[in-house]
Formats: sequence, structure tokens, C-alpha cells
Amino acid sequence: MDISTDFYKTVYDNLRLKSKILAFLFFSIVFLQVVALIVIFSTDLKKVYHLPGIIVIGPTFISLAGLAEIYAYRFFKRKLKEGGTISPTFLFLLTAIEVSLPSCIFAFIIILQGNLASVSASQILTSPPFVMYFIMVALSTLLMNAKLSVFSGALAGFEYLLLALYFFKINSIGGLDVPNTIMRAVLLAVFGVIMAFISRKILESVRSSLDSKNKLINELDRMVKEKTTEIHLQKEELAEKNKDITDSINYAKNIQDAILPDMEEIKEVWKDLFIFYQPKDIVSGDFYWFKKINNHQFLIACCDCTGHGVPGAFMSVLCSSKLHEAASVSSEPDELLFHVNNSIKENLGQQRDGRGKDGMEICLIKIDTKTRTVKYAGANRALWIYHHETKELKEIKPTKASIASSTSFDFKYKLHTITLKTGDILYAASDGYADQFGGVADKKYMTKNFKVFLTKKANLPMTDQCDQIKGNINSWMGNHEQVDDLLVIGIRV
Repeated sequence: MDISTDFYKTVYDNLRLKSKILAFLFFSIVFLQVVALIVIFSTDLKKVYHLPGIIVIGPTFISLAGLAEIYAYRFFKRKLKEGGTISPTFLFLLTAIEVSLPSCIFAFIIILQGNLASVSASQILTSPPFVMYFIMVALSTLLMNAKLSVFSGALAGFEYLLLALYFFKINSIGGLDVPNTIMRAVLLAVFGVIMAFISRKILESVRSSLDSKNKLINELDRMVKEKTTEIHLQKEELAEKNKDITDSINYAKNIQDAILPDMEEIKEVWKDLFIFYQPKDIVSGDFYWFKKINNHQFLIACCDCTGHGVPGAFMSVLCSSKLHEAASVSSEPDELLFHVNNSIKENLGQQRDGRGKDGMEICLIKIDTKTRTVKYAGANRALWIYHHETKELKEIKPTKASIASSTSFDFKYKLHTITLKTGDILYAASDGYADQFGGVADKKYMTKNFKVFLTKKANLPMTDQCDQIKGNINSWMGNHEQVDDLLVIGIRV
């Protein structure tokens, strides 16, 4: 660093780092210089020469000098902040003006007064306020670099000696003690040199501290940039992988949607029904299944496979396929479940001990629209029947064993046969609706409440019931996360 910039650069760096110590010392010493000169002009000379004008003239000149110094500091700070440099010659000149200007003003005021014959030179040159001024000038070297400290201290001593010789030359002041005055001037100069060494130590300590802080800051900045770059790259990589995975799942959804029966196909056989289907994720573990037997008979099922999302979707594809295979063998619900159970257990290797416990809960219904006869077989999924005449919702209990997972090979499911009346409604649902958390108390919706809700809405058209069922559960859910896939089927006979 150029030595001409050390002083102001040090002050500026400390200001930037919010360390105000050097800046405080700088302005304190400038202030003490001003106070010292005001005391000289307004106290000593007023008492000795009765010069009221000096009280006004002295502080005015010194205030202007102080303002000039402050503005010079601001100028240097701005220039250094913008990356500029300061000429060493210019800074030495500024220091000379700072030290010399007050003493020149003092001499100028003495000339203006003219009548100082009765005043001893020692009274002025040895007065504490006068000497204090030069000491303050020398102390200001603490904030400069070493060369400026020597220059400023020597100049302060020289100015002191110059004033003494000037008084002697104009012969306006008697009793000048030349040896003593020269000794004082030399002492001031030596004091400036001593301050130079102290200044060097202070600046070296400050510079070392600043260098250490700057190195630490630069190292931390480098580490932060490296980490930021690394995190950014990882984020981009994760985003790309997430996109690939999401694209794959979306494509899997297309496959899963393809295996779901078309609603128009279902309504060609029977129009007065609804299917509410709301997966938790892109793909679902719940699915509905349909098989037309003839013009007045069909099979329909509400199925809930183990898990949800991708694992559940895999099971749903397998179970849907096995239902179609079984339907080619039999159209009776209990026999279909028998074949599906054995086939899935065989495919998943569950007939061997220690294999997975994946499976399916199902409510499988066979409806004869001509006779209004319903045959039902269930694996952990009940069938609810709303009787139009009594306005009651009855439950047909399922076999307490899901497909595959917890059953033995060749396990048989119970068949229920029910004859319905016109206006009766069949309801089948997966467990997602009743298990959904929500409401003010953040509790499960519960099967009991769902059955009460269905009873209240049973007289509505089937499409309206579907809308009410959807709106009810989403309102209950609120800001809570959907915990499972949702599937509800309603059929009015």
C-alpha cells in the first residue's frame, strides 16, 4: 500500500468494519487542537493584552481550519473508496498546512496588535495553552504513517522555534530565552519522532488485524461461494431427477388410467350411479373394477390395495389383472375372490413362509337389474345398503381377511345374497374417507360419521351425492394433508 494513503485508508477501513477507535482518536485530537488554540487566544492574550477581537478572530480561523481538515478527510475517503490514489507530496503539504496554519494565524494577530513591548516572549512561548497546542499537533501523528509522524513532529518543533525567532526579530517582545526555546523546539521534534515509532507499532497492529480479518472474510466468502455453487448444482441435479421421476410417474398414471373402466361404458349398463375417485398421489393404490356379464347383469368392485402412490399402483395393476382372469372362470363374487387370492399369493410367492404381506381389500358386487338381486363377497370391505322405505343404512359385514397378505392358500370368502327394492342404494368405499384427518380437533372423520352423512344425502340425485361427498371430505380436510387414496361408489337400484 502507498504510504501516502495509510492514514486515511486505516481510518476508512476501521469505519467500514465499524471499529470507531481510530476515527474517534483522529477527531478527538483535531478537537483538542482547536480547544488549545481557543484557550491561547481567548484566555492568555485576553488577560495580557486585553484583545477582545481575538476571542472572535481566533476561534473563527481555527473552526475554518478544522472544517477544512474534516472535508479533506471526506475527500480522501471517497477517493480511496473509488479506487483512487493520493500523492505523497500532496499529503505532506496538507500536513504542513495543518501544523503551520494556526501558528501563522497567531503570529498574524500579534502583528495586528502592534504593541507587545511589555510582554515577555517566555510568557507566550512557555504558557501551557501555547505548548499544549504543539503537543496536540505531535499527538496527532499517532494516526499517521511513520514518515508523516516524523515530519509532523519535526514541523511542530520548527514552528515553535520559528515563532520565537520571529518575536525576537521584530523586537516587540523582550526577555526571549533563546536556548530554552530551542530546547523546547527540539523536544517537540524528538517527541514527534517518538510518536513515529509508536504510530508504526499501532498501524502494524491495526494492519495485521485487518489483514487477518480480511483473510478470514475472503476465506469464508470463498467457502460460501463454493457451497452455494455446490448446492446450486445439487439442486439442479435433484430438479432434473425429480422431473424424470415425475415424468415416469405421470406416464405410469396413463397406464393405470387405461386399466380403469370407462364411465361411459359403465353407464351404458346402468346409469344411476356415481364413482368418487381422488388419489392421494399421482398414481393410486385404490381402483374400481367393472365387468359386464350380460344386458342385465354386471360385476363392480371397490378395491383398496396395500399402500398408495407407486407401490399401491403396482399392486392395483396386478390385482386388476387377476380380477379379469378370475372373471373368465366364474361370475360369482365369492369364487372370483377365491381365484384372485390364490393367484396373487402365487405371483407374490406368499405361499412360502416369510414373504411379503401385500394384498387387497375389496367389496365385490354382482347386480342383476332385472330381479334386483345383489350378490356380495367382501375382503375386509363392507357393503352398505340404504333402504328407501325405512330411510335406514344397513351394513353387510365382510369376511375378515384381505386378499393375499393375511390369508391361507385356498381360503374361501363368504357370499351374501340380498334382494333390493326400487330406490334402494348400494354404497362401497375404501378406508381413506373415514381415516382422513381434519376438522377443528384434527381427528379422523370416522366410519360412523360417514354413514350418517350418506344417510342424510341419500335422497339426492346420484351426481349431486358425488359432489356432496367430494365437497364434504375436502372441507373436512382443510389445510391437512390427504392421508390416503379416496374411493366411494354409489349405485341406486
